Amino acid sequence: MLPLLPITLEHFRLLRWELARFEVKGKYVKPLFTEDYELAEEILSLFEPGKKVGEVEEEAEYLEKVYDPKLVRGLFELVVRTLEKGESSPVQPIIIRRRLFELGPALTREEREEVLSKVRKELSVDPERLIFADLEEELVIKERPRVSPEDLVKWYNLSLLQTILFRAYRLTAYVGSNWKEIVRRAKLLGLMYFAYGNPLRLEFVGPATLVKMTEKYGRNFALLLPFIVSARPWRIEADVVLGKKIKRTYKLEVHNYPNLKALEVDEEQFDSSVERKFFVDFQNVARDWKIYREPHPLVVGERLFIPDFLVEKGNVKVYIEIVGFWTREYIKEKLEKLSPLRDKVLVLLNEELAVGDFSGFNVIKFKKFVDVGQVYRWLKSVEEKEYQGVAEIEYSPKGDVVSLKEVAEELGLPVEVIRKKLKVPEGYRALGNYLVKEEVIQSLRNVDLSGRRLSEVRAEYGDFVVELLPHLGYSLSWKGLSDAVLVKKAKVQ
Repeated sequence: MLPLLPITLEHFRLLRWELARFEVKGKYVKPLFTEDYELAEEILSLFEPGKKVGEVEEEAEYLEKVYDPKLVRGLFELVVRTLEKGESSPVQPIIIRRRLFELGPALTREEREEVLSKVRKELSVDPERLIFADLEEELVIKERPRVSPEDLVKWYNLSLLQTILFRAYRLTAYVGSNWKEIVRRAKLLGLMYFAYGNPLRLEFVGPATLVKMTEKYGRNFALLLPFIVSARPWRIEADVVLGKKIKRTYKLEVHNYPNLKALEVDEEQFDSSVERKFFVDFQNVARDWKIYREPHPLVVGERLFIPDFLVEKGNVKVYIEIVGFWTREYIKEKLEKLSPLRDKVLVLLNEELAVGDFSGFNVIKFKKFVDVGQVYRWLKSVEEKEYQGVAEIEYSPKGDVVSLKEVAEELGLPVEVIRKKLKVPEGYRALGNYLVKEEVIQSLRNVDLSGRRLSEVRAEYGDFVVELLPHLGYSLSWKGLSDAVLVKKAKVQ
Protein backbone atom coordinates (compact mmCIF):
# COMPACT_ATOMS: atom_id res chain seq x y z
CA MET A 1 0.00 0.00 0.00
CA LEU A 2 1.40 3.38 -0.99
CA PRO A 3 1.98 5.92 1.80
CA LEU A 4 -0.51 8.76 2.01
CA LEU A 5 0.40 11.85 0.07
CA PRO A 6 0.80 14.89 2.35
CA ILE A 7 -1.51 17.74 1.32
CA THR A 8 0.71 20.82 1.13
CA LEU A 9 -0.03 24.50 0.63
CA GLU A 10 0.28 24.11 -3.15
CA HIS A 11 -2.77 21.84 -3.09
CA PHE A 12 -5.00 24.47 -1.51
CA ARG A 13 -7.06 25.69 -4.44
CA LEU A 14 -10.50 27.13 -4.77
CA LEU A 15 -13.34 25.11 -6.20
CA ARG A 16 -15.03 26.40 -9.32
CA TRP A 17 -17.67 28.89 -8.18
CA GLU A 18 -20.48 26.85 -9.73
CA LEU A 19 -19.52 24.03 -7.33
CA ALA A 20 -19.75 26.18 -4.17
CA ARG A 21 -22.32 24.75 -1.76
CA PHE A 22 -23.88 27.18 0.72
CA GLU A 23 -27.21 28.36 2.00
CA VAL A 24 -28.41 31.88 2.75
CA LYS A 25 -30.52 32.54 5.84
CA GLY A 26 -31.45 36.15 6.42
CA LYS A 27 -28.26 38.16 6.42
CA TYR A 28 -25.98 35.14 6.91
CA VAL A 29 -24.34 32.75 4.44
CA LYS A 30 -23.51 29.29 5.71
CA PRO A 31 -21.07 26.88 3.98
CA LEU A 32 -22.51 23.38 3.49
CA PHE A 33 -19.57 21.36 4.79
CA THR A 34 -19.56 17.61 4.38
CA GLU A 35 -18.69 14.76 6.72
CA ASP A 36 -19.61 12.01 4.26
CA TYR A 37 -16.53 9.80 4.47
CA GLU A 38 -18.29 6.94 2.70
CA LEU A 39 -18.83 9.07 -0.41
CA ALA A 40 -15.20 10.22 -0.27
CA GLU A 41 -14.03 6.60 -0.05
CA GLU A 42 -16.30 5.55 -2.94
CA ILE A 43 -14.96 8.32 -5.18
CA LEU A 44 -11.36 7.44 -4.31
CA SER A 45 -12.01 3.79 -5.18
CA LEU A 46 -12.90 4.76 -8.78
CA PHE A 47 -9.39 5.96 -9.54
CA GLU A 48 -7.56 2.80 -10.64
CA PRO A 49 -4.18 2.72 -12.41
CA GLY A 50 -4.51 2.35 -16.17
CA LYS A 51 -7.85 4.15 -16.41
CA LYS A 52 -8.22 7.48 -18.15
CA VAL A 53 -9.41 10.43 -16.08
CA GLY A 54 -12.36 10.81 -18.46
CA GLU A 55 -13.40 7.20 -17.87
CA VAL A 56 -13.45 7.75 -14.11
CA GLU A 57 -15.44 10.95 -14.63
CA GLU A 58 -18.08 9.01 -16.54
CA GLU A 59 -18.25 6.39 -13.77
CA ALA A 60 -18.67 9.12 -11.17
CA GLU A 61 -21.71 10.53 -12.94
CA TYR A 62 -23.96 7.84 -11.47
CA LEU A 63 -23.06 9.07 -7.98
CA GLU A 64 -24.48 12.48 -8.92
CA LYS A 65 -27.90 10.81 -9.13
CA VAL A 66 -27.63 9.72 -5.49
CA TYR A 67 -25.67 12.56 -3.90
CA ASP A 68 -25.51 16.31 -4.37
CA PRO A 69 -23.90 16.69 -7.84
CA LYS A 70 -21.88 19.70 -6.67
CA LEU A 71 -20.41 17.67 -3.81
CA VAL A 72 -19.54 14.72 -6.05
CA ARG A 73 -17.99 16.97 -8.68
CA GLY A 74 -16.03 18.95 -6.08
CA LEU A 75 -14.56 15.84 -4.45
CA PHE A 76 -13.75 14.39 -7.88
CA GLU A 77 -11.86 17.47 -9.04
CA LEU A 78 -9.83 17.66 -5.81
CA VAL A 79 -8.71 14.03 -6.20
CA VAL A 80 -7.68 14.65 -9.82
CA ARG A 81 -5.30 17.36 -8.60
CA THR A 82 -3.34 14.88 -6.49
CA LEU A 83 -3.09 12.15 -9.13
CA GLU A 84 0.09 10.97 -10.76
CA LYS A 85 -1.01 11.08 -14.40
CA GLY A 86 0.65 10.49 -17.73
CA GLU A 87 -0.08 10.56 -21.45
CA SER A 88 -0.97 7.33 -23.22
CA SER A 89 0.78 8.41 -26.42
CA PRO A 90 4.42 7.44 -27.12
CA VAL A 91 4.67 10.68 -29.12
CA GLN A 92 3.76 14.04 -27.66
CA PRO A 93 0.24 14.93 -28.89
CA ILE A 94 1.37 18.45 -29.74
CA ILE A 95 3.79 16.96 -32.29
CA ILE A 96 0.97 14.88 -33.78
CA ARG A 97 -1.27 17.95 -34.06
CA ARG A 98 1.48 20.05 -35.59
CA ARG A 99 2.21 17.46 -38.27
CA LEU A 100 -1.48 17.02 -39.11
CA PHE A 101 -1.99 20.74 -39.55
CA GLU A 102 1.17 21.04 -41.63
CA LEU A 103 -0.24 18.49 -44.08
CA GLY A 104 -3.67 20.09 -44.16
CA PRO A 105 -6.15 21.32 -44.96
CA ALA A 106 -7.99 18.10 -45.77
CA LEU A 107 -11.31 19.07 -47.37
CA THR A 108 -12.51 15.66 -48.50
CA ARG A 109 -12.71 12.23 -46.92
CA GLU A 110 -9.95 10.97 -49.24
CA GLU A 111 -7.63 13.88 -48.37
CA ARG A 112 -8.30 13.32 -44.69
CA GLU A 113 -7.43 9.61 -44.90
CA GLU A 114 -4.29 10.45 -46.87
CA VAL A 115 -3.06 12.89 -44.21
CA LEU A 116 -3.82 10.45 -41.39
CA SER A 117 -2.01 7.67 -43.26
CA LYS A 118 1.12 9.78 -43.76
CA VAL A 119 1.30 10.78 -40.08
CA ARG A 120 0.60 7.20 -39.02
CA LYS A 121 3.60 5.97 -41.04
CA GLU A 122 5.91 8.84 -40.02
CA LEU A 123 5.26 8.68 -36.27
CA SER A 124 4.18 5.04 -35.90
CA VAL A 125 1.07 6.03 -33.91
CA ASP A 126 -2.64 6.27 -34.50
CA PRO A 127 -3.02 10.08 -34.88
CA GLU A 128 -6.80 10.00 -34.82
CA ARG A 129 -6.84 8.31 -31.40
CA LEU A 130 -3.94 10.21 -29.82
CA ILE A 131 -4.32 13.71 -31.25
CA PHE A 132 -5.72 15.03 -27.96
CA ALA A 133 -4.10 12.55 -25.57
CA ASP A 134 -2.70 15.42 -23.48
CA LEU A 135 -6.14 16.71 -22.49
CA GLU A 136 -6.88 16.00 -18.84
CA GLU A 137 -9.71 13.56 -19.55
CA GLU A 138 -7.35 11.58 -21.81
CA LEU A 139 -4.56 11.34 -19.25
CA VAL A 140 -3.89 7.90 -17.79
CA ILE A 141 -3.83 7.30 -14.03
CA LYS A 142 -0.43 5.90 -12.99
CA GLU A 143 -1.18 5.04 -9.35
CA ARG A 144 -4.03 5.08 -6.87
CA PRO A 145 -4.79 8.36 -5.05
CA ARG A 146 -2.58 8.75 -2.02
CA VAL A 147 -5.19 10.66 -0.03
CA SER A 148 -7.31 9.20 2.77
CA PRO A 149 -11.10 9.71 2.82
CA GLU A 150 -10.70 11.73 6.03
CA ASP A 151 -8.15 14.08 4.47
CA LEU A 152 -10.22 14.41 1.30
CA VAL A 153 -13.26 15.52 3.32
CA LYS A 154 -11.19 18.04 5.29
CA TRP A 155 -9.54 19.29 2.13
CA TYR A 156 -12.92 19.71 0.41
CA ASN A 157 -14.32 21.69 3.36
CA LEU A 158 -11.33 24.02 3.36
CA SER A 159 -11.59 24.53 -0.40
CA LEU A 160 -15.31 25.28 -0.06
CA LEU A 161 -14.68 27.91 2.60
CA GLN A 162 -11.88 29.40 0.48
CA THR A 163 -14.23 29.56 -2.51
CA ILE A 164 -16.85 31.52 -0.55
CA LEU A 165 -14.17 33.86 0.79
CA PHE A 166 -13.29 34.60 -2.83
CA ARG A 167 -16.36 36.86 -2.81
CA ALA A 168 -15.41 38.61 0.46
CA TYR A 169 -14.08 42.14 0.84
CA ARG A 170 -13.38 42.14 4.57
CA LEU A 171 -12.11 39.37 6.85
CA THR A 172 -11.78 39.41 10.63
CA ALA A 173 -9.76 36.68 12.35
CA TYR A 174 -9.61 35.68 16.01
CA VAL A 175 -6.83 33.16 16.65
CA GLY A 176 -5.01 31.82 19.68
CA SER A 177 -1.59 31.29 18.09
CA ASN A 178 0.45 31.61 14.89
CA TRP A 179 -0.01 35.41 14.88
CA LYS A 180 3.38 36.19 13.42
CA GLU A 181 3.00 33.86 10.43
CA ILE A 182 -0.53 35.13 9.71
CA VAL A 183 0.59 38.77 9.70
CA ARG A 184 3.65 37.93 7.59
CA ARG A 185 1.51 36.10 5.01
CA ALA A 186 -1.00 38.93 4.93
CA LYS A 187 1.74 41.41 4.10
CA LEU A 188 3.11 39.15 1.36
CA LEU A 189 -0.39 38.97 -0.11
CA GLY A 190 -0.74 42.75 -0.09
CA LEU A 191 -3.44 42.81 2.60
CA MET A 192 -3.67 45.67 5.06
CA TYR A 193 -4.76 44.87 8.58
CA PHE A 194 -6.00 46.60 11.69
CA ALA A 195 -5.53 45.10 15.14
CA TYR A 196 -7.98 45.46 18.01
CA GLY A 197 -7.96 44.26 21.59
CA ASN A 198 -10.54 42.80 23.98
CA PRO A 199 -10.72 40.30 22.37
CA LEU A 200 -7.58 40.33 20.28
CA ARG A 201 -8.46 40.20 16.58
CA LEU A 202 -7.18 41.18 13.16
CA GLU A 203 -9.28 42.79 10.45
CA PHE A 204 -7.91 42.32 6.94
CA VAL A 205 -8.76 44.48 3.96
CA GLY A 206 -7.18 44.91 0.56
CA PRO A 207 -6.03 48.42 -0.47
CA ALA A 208 -8.54 48.63 -3.31
CA THR A 209 -11.49 47.50 -1.18
CA LEU A 210 -11.52 50.87 0.51
CA VAL A 211 -12.73 52.48 -2.71
CA LYS A 212 -13.77 49.66 -5.06
CA MET A 213 -14.98 46.11 -4.76
CA THR A 214 -12.55 43.62 -6.31
CA GLU A 215 -12.24 39.83 -6.20
CA LYS A 216 -8.45 40.02 -6.14
CA TYR A 217 -8.45 40.48 -2.37
CA GLY A 218 -11.05 37.76 -1.86
CA ARG A 219 -8.55 35.45 -3.53
CA ASN A 220 -5.89 36.60 -1.07
CA PHE A 221 -8.26 36.03 1.87
CA ALA A 222 -8.68 32.48 0.56
CA LEU A 223 -4.90 31.99 0.42
CA LEU A 224 -4.56 33.33 3.97
CA LEU A 225 -7.26 31.01 5.34
CA PRO A 226 -5.10 27.84 5.80
CA PHE A 227 -2.82 29.74 8.19
CA ILE A 228 -5.79 30.99 10.21
CA VAL A 229 -7.52 27.62 10.63
CA SER A 230 -4.17 26.08 11.63
CA ALA A 231 -4.05 28.30 14.74
CA ARG A 232 -6.26 26.88 17.48
CA PRO A 233 -8.60 28.26 18.67
CA TRP A 234 -9.81 30.31 15.70
CA ARG A 235 -12.83 32.17 14.45
CA ILE A 236 -13.45 34.12 11.26
CA GLU A 237 -16.05 36.68 10.30
CA ALA A 238 -16.32 37.98 6.74
CA ASP A 239 -18.48 40.26 4.61
CA VAL A 240 -19.36 38.32 1.44
CA VAL A 241 -20.99 39.77 -1.67
CA LEU A 242 -23.37 37.42 -3.49
CA GLY A 243 -25.75 37.80 -6.40
CA LYS A 244 -25.49 38.22 -10.18
CA LYS A 245 -27.68 41.16 -11.10
CA ILE A 246 -28.50 42.41 -7.61
CA LYS A 247 -25.55 42.11 -5.26
CA ARG A 248 -26.09 41.87 -1.51
CA THR A 249 -23.68 41.63 1.40
CA TYR A 250 -23.96 38.67 3.76
CA LYS A 251 -22.18 37.73 6.97
CA LEU A 252 -20.03 34.61 7.11
CA GLU A 253 -19.10 33.26 10.54
CA VAL A 254 -17.19 30.03 11.19
CA HIS A 255 -15.25 29.01 14.29
CA ASN A 256 -13.17 26.00 15.33
CA TYR A 257 -14.80 23.70 12.77
CA PRO A 258 -12.68 20.54 13.15
CA ASN A 259 -13.05 19.05 9.66
CA LEU A 260 -10.89 21.55 7.80
CA LYS A 261 -7.48 20.57 6.48
CA ALA A 262 -4.89 22.45 8.51
CA LEU A 263 -1.21 23.12 7.94
CA GLU A 264 1.51 21.80 10.17
CA VAL A 265 2.77 24.96 11.87
CA ASP A 266 6.18 24.90 13.53
CA GLU A 267 5.98 27.63 16.14
CA GLU A 268 9.33 26.67 17.64
CA GLN A 269 11.24 27.86 14.59
CA PHE A 270 13.54 30.81 15.36
CA ASP A 271 14.03 33.70 12.96
CA SER A 272 17.81 33.69 13.41
CA SER A 273 20.68 31.89 15.11
CA VAL A 274 21.04 34.94 17.40
CA GLU A 275 17.49 34.41 18.73
CA ARG A 276 18.01 30.68 19.17
CA LYS A 277 21.29 31.10 21.07
CA PHE A 278 19.85 33.87 23.27
CA PHE A 279 16.87 31.68 24.20
CA VAL A 280 19.08 28.73 25.19
CA ASP A 281 21.68 30.86 27.01
CA PHE A 282 19.03 32.78 28.95
CA GLN A 283 17.47 29.57 30.25
CA ASN A 284 20.89 28.40 31.45
CA VAL A 285 21.95 31.69 33.07
CA ALA A 286 18.76 33.35 34.39
CA ARG A 287 17.18 30.31 35.98
CA ASP A 288 15.01 32.37 38.31
CA TRP A 289 13.32 34.03 35.32
CA LYS A 290 10.86 32.49 32.87
CA ILE A 291 11.27 33.17 29.17
CA TYR A 292 8.61 32.81 26.46
CA ARG A 293 9.27 33.03 22.74
CA GLU A 294 6.87 35.20 20.71
CA PRO A 295 4.35 35.69 23.55
CA HIS A 296 0.77 36.86 23.16
CA PRO A 297 0.80 39.81 20.75
CA LEU A 298 0.16 43.38 21.83
CA VAL A 299 -2.06 45.89 20.05
CA VAL A 300 -0.24 49.19 19.57
CA GLY A 301 -2.03 51.88 17.57
CA GLU A 302 -4.18 49.45 15.54
CA ARG A 303 -1.11 47.40 14.69
CA LEU A 304 0.10 44.14 16.09
CA PHE A 305 3.40 43.96 17.93
CA ILE A 306 4.72 40.45 18.53
CA PRO A 307 7.84 40.71 20.71
CA ASP A 308 10.64 38.23 20.19
CA PHE A 309 10.55 37.26 23.87
CA LEU A 310 8.79 37.89 27.15
CA VAL A 311 10.72 37.34 30.37
CA GLU A 312 9.04 37.44 33.75
CA LYS A 313 9.74 36.93 37.40
CA GLY A 314 6.96 37.43 39.88
CA ASN A 315 5.15 40.63 38.92
CA VAL A 316 8.02 41.91 36.75
CA LYS A 317 7.51 41.48 33.00
CA VAL A 318 9.87 42.72 30.29
CA TYR A 319 9.52 42.33 26.52
CA ILE A 320 12.77 41.74 24.63
CA GLU A 321 13.21 42.64 20.98
CA ILE A 322 16.34 41.68 19.04
CA VAL A 323 17.13 44.10 16.22
CA GLY A 324 19.77 43.30 13.64
CA PHE A 325 20.17 44.53 10.07
CA TRP A 326 16.94 45.78 8.54
CA THR A 327 15.93 48.54 6.16
CA ARG A 328 15.43 52.04 7.52
CA GLU A 329 11.72 51.75 6.71
CA TYR A 330 11.48 48.61 8.83
CA ILE A 331 13.33 50.25 11.71
CA LYS A 332 11.05 53.30 11.48
CA GLU A 333 7.97 51.07 11.70
CA LYS A 334 9.53 49.10 14.56
CA LEU A 335 10.25 52.30 16.51
CA GLU A 336 6.69 53.52 16.03
CA LYS A 337 5.36 50.24 17.39
CA LEU A 338 7.75 50.17 20.35
CA SER A 339 7.40 53.83 21.34
CA PRO A 340 4.29 53.46 23.58
CA LEU A 341 5.96 50.49 25.29
CA ARG A 342 9.45 51.91 25.71
CA ASP A 343 9.46 51.43 29.51
CA LYS A 344 8.53 47.76 29.18
CA VAL A 345 10.84 46.83 26.31
CA LEU A 346 14.52 45.95 26.23
CA VAL A 347 16.05 46.34 22.76
CA LEU A 348 19.05 44.13 21.99
CA LEU A 349 20.79 46.02 19.20
CA ASN A 350 23.43 44.65 16.83
CA GLU A 351 25.78 47.62 16.83
CA GLU A 352 27.65 46.40 13.74
CA LEU A 353 24.64 46.08 11.46
CA ALA A 354 21.65 47.95 12.85
CA VAL A 355 20.45 51.35 11.70
CA GLY A 356 18.06 53.74 13.38
CA ASP A 357 17.90 55.94 16.46
CA PHE A 358 16.92 54.03 19.57
CA SER A 359 17.71 56.84 22.01
CA GLY A 360 15.20 56.86 24.86
CA PHE A 361 14.81 53.09 24.78
CA ASN A 362 16.37 50.51 27.07
CA VAL A 363 19.18 49.29 24.82
CA ILE A 364 21.94 46.70 25.20
CA LYS A 365 24.24 46.47 22.20
CA PHE A 366 25.87 43.27 21.03
CA LYS A 367 28.25 41.94 18.41
CA LYS A 368 27.39 38.64 16.73
CA PHE A 369 25.76 37.18 19.86
CA VAL A 370 24.01 38.66 22.92
CA ASP A 371 25.83 38.77 26.27
CA VAL A 372 23.14 37.11 28.41
CA GLY A 373 25.02 37.97 31.60
CA GLN A 374 24.66 41.68 30.81
CA VAL A 375 20.95 41.19 30.13
CA TYR A 376 20.56 39.34 33.43
CA ARG A 377 22.25 42.15 35.38
CA TRP A 378 19.96 44.70 33.72
CA LEU A 379 16.90 42.64 34.66
CA LYS A 380 18.12 42.44 38.27
CA SER A 381 18.29 46.25 38.39
CA VAL A 382 14.75 46.46 37.00
CA GLU A 383 13.58 44.00 39.62
CA GLU A 384 15.20 46.01 42.43
CA LYS A 385 13.50 49.21 41.26
CA GLU A 386 10.18 47.42 41.02
CA TYR A 387 10.25 46.30 44.64
CA GLN A 388 12.28 49.02 46.36
CA GLY A 389 9.11 50.63 47.68
CA VAL A 390 7.65 47.42 49.10
CA ALA A 391 6.72 47.79 52.78
CA GLU A 392 7.36 45.20 55.48
CA ILE A 393 5.57 41.95 54.59
CA GLU A 394 3.45 40.15 57.16
CA TYR A 395 2.76 36.46 56.66
CA SER A 396 1.06 33.71 58.64
CA PRO A 397 2.68 30.30 58.01
CA LYS A 398 0.43 27.28 57.70
CA GLY A 399 2.93 24.67 58.84
CA ASP A 400 5.81 24.00 61.21
CA VAL A 401 8.37 24.54 58.44
CA VAL A 402 7.81 26.81 55.42
CA SER A 403 10.37 27.61 52.72
CA LEU A 404 10.81 31.20 51.59
CA LYS A 405 10.32 29.94 48.02
CA GLU A 406 6.82 28.76 48.94
CA VAL A 407 6.06 32.13 50.53
CA ALA A 408 7.37 33.94 47.43
CA GLU A 409 5.23 31.85 45.10
CA GLU A 410 2.13 32.35 47.24
CA LEU A 411 2.59 36.14 47.40
CA GLY A 412 3.85 36.51 43.81
CA LEU A 413 7.13 38.14 44.88
CA PRO A 414 10.80 37.27 44.32
CA VAL A 415 12.55 35.28 47.06
CA GLU A 416 15.06 38.13 47.50
CA VAL A 417 12.24 40.55 48.35
CA ILE A 418 10.74 38.05 50.82
CA ARG A 419 14.11 37.57 52.49
CA LYS A 420 14.61 41.37 52.89
CA LYS A 421 11.07 42.51 53.69
CA LEU A 422 9.42 39.59 55.51
CA LYS A 423 8.51 40.19 59.15
CA VAL A 424 9.34 36.97 60.98
CA PRO A 425 6.07 35.63 62.41
CA GLU A 426 5.76 35.24 66.16
CA GLY A 427 6.82 31.77 67.30
CA TYR A 428 9.04 31.21 64.24
CA ARG A 429 12.69 31.74 63.46
CA ALA A 430 14.16 32.63 60.04
CA LEU A 431 16.88 30.11 59.21
CA GLY A 432 18.43 30.68 55.78
CA ASN A 433 15.73 29.76 53.26
CA TYR A 434 13.16 28.59 55.82
CA LEU A 435 10.78 29.75 58.53
CA VAL A 436 10.95 27.14 61.33
CA LYS A 437 8.66 26.96 64.32
CA GLU A 438 10.46 27.38 67.67
CA GLU A 439 8.83 24.19 68.96
CA VAL A 440 10.46 22.21 66.14
CA ILE A 441 13.85 23.70 66.94
CA GLN A 442 13.43 22.93 70.65
CA SER A 443 12.39 19.33 69.97
CA LEU A 444 15.49 18.74 67.84
CA ARG A 445 17.71 20.15 70.62
CA ASN A 446 16.69 17.15 72.68
CA VAL A 447 17.73 14.67 69.96
CA ASP A 448 21.33 13.45 69.75
CA LEU A 449 22.30 13.49 66.06
CA SER A 450 26.06 13.13 66.52
CA GLY A 451 27.66 10.45 64.40
CA ARG A 452 24.69 10.18 62.06
CA ARG A 453 25.01 10.72 58.33
CA LEU A 454 23.65 13.94 56.85
CA SER A 455 21.69 12.03 54.18
CA GLU A 456 19.85 10.06 56.90
CA VAL A 457 18.99 13.17 58.92
CA ARG A 458 17.71 15.00 55.82
CA ALA A 459 15.58 12.03 54.85
CA GLU A 460 14.07 11.86 58.35
CA TYR A 461 13.46 15.57 59.08
CA GLY A 462 13.59 17.37 55.76
CA ASP A 463 15.96 19.68 53.84
CA PHE A 464 15.50 22.52 56.34
CA VAL A 465 17.56 20.61 58.89
CA VAL A 466 20.75 21.54 56.98
CA GLU A 467 20.07 25.23 57.82
CA LEU A 468 19.30 24.32 61.45
CA LEU A 469 22.32 22.14 62.26
CA PRO A 470 24.77 25.01 63.02
CA HIS A 471 22.22 26.47 65.48
CA LEU A 472 22.00 23.08 67.20
CA GLY A 473 25.76 22.95 67.64
CA TYR A 474 26.72 20.52 64.86
CA SER A 475 29.44 20.69 62.23
CA LEU A 476 29.87 18.46 59.21
CA SER A 477 32.70 16.04 58.58
CA TRP A 478 32.54 15.23 54.90
CA LYS A 479 33.01 11.64 53.83
CA GLY A 480 33.43 11.91 50.10
CA LEU A 481 31.64 14.38 47.82
CA SER A 482 28.02 13.50 48.55
CA ASP A 483 27.64 12.79 52.26
CA ALA A 484 28.90 13.91 55.68
CA VAL A 485 28.81 12.86 59.34
CA LEU A 486 27.38 15.16 62.00
CA VAL A 487 29.84 16.16 64.75
CA LYS A 488 28.65 17.74 68.04
CA LYS A 489 30.45 20.93 69.00
CA ALA A 490 30.32 22.89 72.21
CA LYS A 491 26.88 23.22 73.80
CA VAL A 492 24.83 26.05 72.40
CA GLN A 493 22.44 27.92 74.62
